[in-house]
Amino acid sequence: MSLEKQLNIPWGKIAIALILALVSAEIIVRLFISSPSRQLFDAELGYRYKPNSWYFNGQEGGAYNRINNIGLFDDDLPVAGRSKNIAVLGDSFVESLQLPVKQNFMSLLEQRWPDVSVINGGQGAFNPSHYPYVLERILTKTEVDLTILFLHPGELNGLVNDSVDFVIDDSGAIVDITPKPNSDDGLKKLVEPLITRSAFFSHFFRQIKPVFDDTKDKIKALLTKKKHSSEPEATASTDIKTLIAEFGSERFSVILKKLNLLSNNNLLVVYFSEIGYGLNAKTTRYQTLNEGPVFEHAANSLGIPVFDLSSDLERYYHQTHQPPRGFHNLSLSDGHLNKAGHRVIADALENIIHSQFPELEVNQ
Repeated sequence: MSLEKQLNIPWGKIAIALILALVSAEIIVRLFISSPSRQLFDAELGYRYKPNSWYFNGQEGGAYNRINNIGLFDDDLPVAGRSKNIAVLGDSFVESLQLPVKQNFMSLLEQRWPDVSVINGGQGAFNPSHYPYVLERILTKTEVDLTILFLHPGELNGLVNDSVDFVIDDSGAIVDITPKPNSDDGLKKLVEPLITRSAFFSHFFRQIKPVFDDTKDKIKALLTKKKHSSEPEATASTDIKTLIAEFGSERFSVILKKLNLLSNNNLLVVYFSEIGYGLNAKTTRYQTLNEGPVFEHAANSLGIPVFDLSSDLERYYHQTHQPPRGFHNLSLSDGHLNKAGHRVIADALENIIHSQFPELEVNQ
């Protein structure tokens, strides 16, 4: 290309077009998909939501919710005018980004009990090792009269798949389990200035991350490949279900002991199993990971009340033919608890709390 032609390239128009495209993409993502990332690096938990900010979720459901003064999707703590406090701990099923906060089961319970504050202590991607830290932060702002640990299929994966660190005593017993820093935290911290300011770049990073992870895994596998084909192949890794059956109860018990101590022995565990919602209101209980017996055994061994909410969710589907999970009808039970599912959970928890902790009952 000649110098004369290079000088005739409309760089100004190209720059303006690029800027307009980026601005348009930013507006579209903010309106219909998500807000900029609201997560900040946290030395204990990896990442936590930025206190006193707002978050928009449009990828499932669709809701615009405020993050409170300690990084939870709830009112600021302590809540004025409430004499009792119930903390609910869990991951994205408790966090409930898919619904306006007033429609989640914690807010529904508050509407029935005007004197009780039910605190949303959930955050997506957390595993049980994170929950004691969340409770500790809640306790820095307010006392808690009851703690509910809300579990669902897949909770124990993090305790058996190298996502946690163990503290071992001289006898070799596990005395504590703590969150393990994520290998992706460095990359996320590198792009943090962009994703915390731009919804487009935040969404782009979420889409490109699986590709990055896949490439990283392939490179790692290539580098660790044996040099000589004559060497014996490594034994296949034990599947997650087997690891949960072997180590799940012991490790989960360590978490329950910490939570029970922080809760002054006012802790209960609720969970639901993996349920398939089929045609003609038929449901199927799957045992893919078989975590229910582990939850039950660990809680019972410590004298902690434990309740299976699976029948409540199944009953609702049998009666209404509407799945309590998922936000569209293209794939039954695809996604988190929907508005109906939160009502089912609120009803079930109200009965459980009344029966187990009558001192917390408040006139409606």
